[in-house]
Amino acid sequence: MFDLMQANVMEQIFGDGSVYSEKTREALKEAMLVQEAGGDDIRIYGKTGMGKADGIVVDAWFTGFAERPDGALYYCVYLGRTDGMNVTSTGAREIALRLLADY
Repeated sequence: MFDLMQANVMEQIFGDGSVYSEKTREALKEAMLVQEAGGDDIRIYGKTGMGKADGIVVDAWFTGFAERPDGALYYCVYLGRTDGMNVTSTGAREIALRLLADY
């Protein structure tokens, strides 16, 4: 459910019905651009995040959108707590970029 909420937030900010100004959205896009991913016709934007409890990372995510000629694709890769393994937002980012490359 978390991943769907994050993707919905991205669509609310960057989608057609956004209440944010074009200037604000362009500034956010500039900060969120993933330079090393995508081709000439696809631009990928994203941001990482994580949560901790008692000093332990318990969840991590990478959320954003891909601008394509046929429209935007909003996404979120969410990694929850896994005992014995450390989840990272960098790991979520790598997974998202692989999935988007295959899409």
